[in-house]
Amino acid sequence: MIQVKGIGTGTVENLNANGISTISDLLAADPEELSANINGASPKTVSEW
Repeated sequence: MIQVKGIGTGTVENLNANGISTISDLLAADPEELSANINGASPKTVSEW
């Protein structure tokens, strides 16, 4: 997922800790819920990923 603009290694670790390990998982995730669990990621940022 590091190929996605705005996602670095730290964010990948946070995503993995929240059950997001693939692009498909990320696309299926609720931006509001996910942003609450990813430090520094707003719902807008999550939806842009």
